[in-house]
Amino acid sequence: MDGVKLAIAAVSVLAVAGQRRGSGSRSSSPEQYRRAGDSIGGLEIRGTPANMESIGASLDDYQILSGVREVPLAAFGSLAPHDTFYAANDIAHSRGLAEKISQNGWINPLIVVWDDDDEGPIYILEGIHRAVALHLLGMTHLPALVVEDLDREGSAAMAPGYRSWKWTKQDWRSVVVKGSQLDWSKKCGAKGTRTKDGRPALCLPIAVIERLNGSPSGKNILHDQAMKKWKAKKGQRIPWHPRIKALHKELEDSMPQHNPRYRRKRK
Repeated sequence: MDGVKLAIAAVSVLAVAGQRRGSGSRSSSPEQYRRAGDSIGGLEIRGTPANMESIGASLDDYQILSGVREVPLAAFGSLAPHDTFYAANDIAHSRGLAEKISQNGWINPLIVVWDDDDEGPIYILEGIHRAVALHLLGMTHLPALVVEDLDREGSAAMAPGYRSWKWTKQDWRSVVVKGSQLDWSKKCGAKGTRTKDGRPALCLPIAVIERLNGSPSGKNILHDQAMKKWKAKKGQRIPWHPRIKALHKELEDSMPQHNPRYRRKRK
């Protein structure tokens, strides 16, 4: 297929630029993910992975495996919409995308990163909405470009699903209530920040947390939102406080010039 050949060609170019040292010893390897053919789960694989610039923007030292690979959805934990996203528009987008993929019968490859750390071996760098859409369609595997992170010490200690370009650059943290105090020292979804049934604690960019923590009213908002999230039942939606939404929008508006997606659009 021409689209797949183009994707593999693009991969080969970036692999040369990204590979700078050997991967060393591993208890397992990203090579375990076999190469995909022209289709996966009845869906045609088309085109080149979107936002290839995110790889260099997010990782310092890496190598890209050749070809598009079949990666099991189970490797990423729960991809149920309400377990993956906080924003209603993200959930709606994933549901709409599932319908579109089903109707069109094809999908572009995602980009996933293998780092085999204590929090999980692999995470989605680009394509989280497509991954959730495939989950909704009952797929067991997704097509992806697999990037191996060679910088073991520099990798963010975030759980799978919480290490996209935006989550990393905005430094999203888990906000955990400890008595009357709040602790946001750990990355979003990191070990020790989840409830007994596996739900994540409140996650926010550190800039938003620090702005809220700078005033008594902000601290109360942060504490109340964290408690509501912690006590919520699995799948229960907790509305964002208007001040949190406003601060996050302010942060989002300040970042476009640094986002590889926006750089690509301006070319």
